[in-house]
Parts: sequence; structure tokens; C-alpha cells
Amino acid sequence: MDHELTHLMPKKNKDGDLVTDDLGRPVFKIKPHDFELSWFSEVARRHGKAAIEVKSIVNFIAGEDGQFVMPFAGKALLEPAIT
Repeated sequence: MDHELTHLMPKKNKDGDLVTDDLGRPVFKIKPHDFELSWFSEVARRHGKAAIEVKSIVNFIAGEDGQFVMPFAGKALLEPAIT
């Protein structure tokens, strides 16, 4: 439930004021995910480290955001994908 509610974001006008409908209710828009890791494991298996799926997950884990989200992910975890 928390995940789905986080998608709701109050809509604001160019001045930063809350947008409302004709009845004075707040208008919401959908907030996208901070991270989107959509991929096919079969493509990753077929193409290995050349697959965009593998490259994207390696970049995520090795990147600054990945270290924040998954502090346990270190070089030892990445070795099979980057060697």
C-alpha cells in the first residue's frame, strides 16, 4: 500500500500552488519510480556482460545510488558480471 500511495503526487501550478478541481479537491499526478530495473533474464543469460540488462544492473549496484540502496553490494558481488 505504501508503495502505491507514494506514486500519488499533488499537482502544482507554475507558481507552486496546489491545483484543485471544480469542487476544490486537490488534483494528483503519478510520480514515477526512482529506479526502474525492467529486464529479461533470458537476454542477460544469452548475451552475458554485453546485455543492456546486465550493464544496467551493474551500473546501478556499482553507482552511487546503488551503494545507498544496497550497501551490501560490493566488488565481490559484481565480479562475475564485470570480468
